[in-house]
Amino acid sequence: MKISFFGRHKIKARILTICAIALTLTLASCGDDRAGTYVTGTYYNPNAETDSDAAQAEEADMDSDSTDSTTLSSELFMIISNDMQSECLVLKQLASGKQYMYYYATSTKFLDKYGNRATVSYFEPGRIVILGEKDSQGRVASVQISDEVWEYPDVTRYSVDEDRGVFTIAGTNYSY
Repeated sequence: MKISFFGRHKIKARILTICAIALTLTLASCGDDRAGTYVTGTYYNPNAETDSDAAQAEEADMDSDSTDSTTLSSELFMIISNDMQSECLVLKQLASGKQYMYYYATSTKFLDKYGNRATVSYFEPGRIVILGEKDSQGRVASVQISDEVWEYPDVTRYSVDEDRGVFTIAGTNYSY
């Protein structure tokens, strides 16, 4: 069986077309799947047994909130975790004890307690922060270390008595 010049050309063209379509589909699936599919400041319940439990808790939380959707309150939040890979903060609202998940971006301003720029890695679990407004995509636009909280770094002589609710630093007792 002899294939003419035009027959080979058609086969090569079909193979190239199939390869181009496969490459296009592969590249289309490599995008950021988070874009447009997340909601910032969503109630985050790590102990929820099912997704419906978390959805019910979020609906109840939305009903009780009276704040604007683009402005976050000046309430204090404690950082539970800072996932720099996913660019997301899990925070505990100190007033209510509820946990929330907020996404951030490279455009997010991270500020120390004096208002100076800080690195994302400076925002470790346990730090107390105040959140700024959200941007048009729902990500938090600024996060600042609270100046209302006392920090004492590099404490070496301390103990914690959880039963009595007392911690001791350098011989001085504090209750919590």
